[in-house]
Amino acid sequence: MNQFVDGAVMMVTNPHNVGFLVAEKSYHKRIIGDFAKAVGSIPVSRPQDAAKAGPGKSFLPFFNPLQSSDFASLSQSLFLNA
Repeated sequence: MNQFVDGAVMMVTNPHNVGFLVAEKSYHKRIIGDFAKAVGSIPVSRPQDAAKAGPGKSFLPFFNPLQSSDFASLSQSLFLNA
């Protein structure tokens, strides 16, 4: 909510014309997009909006974050093999 208040304060208190960038995903939403269009915001496509879930999974077979001793062995292997 604060992100919208900051923009409103900028527009009211700044004597210069202020332009805003808005995520393209938000630009096409009903209320936020209508307001963004009304104040002349520019839509920007972001990489995280275009990301899609893939079929694979990432894992570290030698690292279990629940065991504290594994963290020490991971940090040692990263720094000693560098």
